[in-house]
Amino acid sequence: MKKNKVLIAILVVVLLAACAAVAFLAINGDKVNNETTQSTTQAQSEDAQTTASVAGSVFNTTTTSTTQSTTKDEYAFIRNGAWFLADIDNEECIAIAFDKNGDADVAFFNSDNIEGFDAQYFKGDASYDIRKNKIIFSKLPSATGRANLELEIKENDILYNGKKLRHFDKINLDNALKCFE
Repeated sequence: MKKNKVLIAILVVVLLAACAAVAFLAINGDKVNNETTQSTTQAQSEDAQTTASVAGSVFNTTTTSTTQSTTKDEYAFIRNGAWFLADIDNEECIAIAFDKNGDADVAFFNSDNIEGFDAQYFKGDASYDIRKNKIIFSKLPSATGRANLELEIKENDILYNGKKLRHFDKINLDNALKCFE
């Protein structure tokens, strides 16, 4: 009878150790990393087989780890700096600084507002939408003389009628004048 009690106690200890090992693997084996961006989420799963030995017994467990990862915003580059669309024949330049929420800061430069000692160019706001590699402006400031504008995104450039827009770090008069050189 005493041998049975000792045997039962040993089995209880072994089972408790096995349950603790399985619980440890379950808690530490499933880690989920969530990142939020404005693009498509892809799920990847990875299976890992673990062998745990406790007090002479071997237990095989399989844990599945799922990680959610997201692709980066492919148009994030347009929000860095300012883009300049220059019309050299008419001596006009539109500078655009894109925001994340579909709004943009717009500056308009022409011969009337960039000449002289105290040049004051026009500043305003615009609304845009990105659809299939196209930036479509539905609202532009009236000073630009345009009701709408459609630009094309190709690789890391923005084009208007096949011509690349100039890219600078910010909107200012010096950068607009560089577009006319």
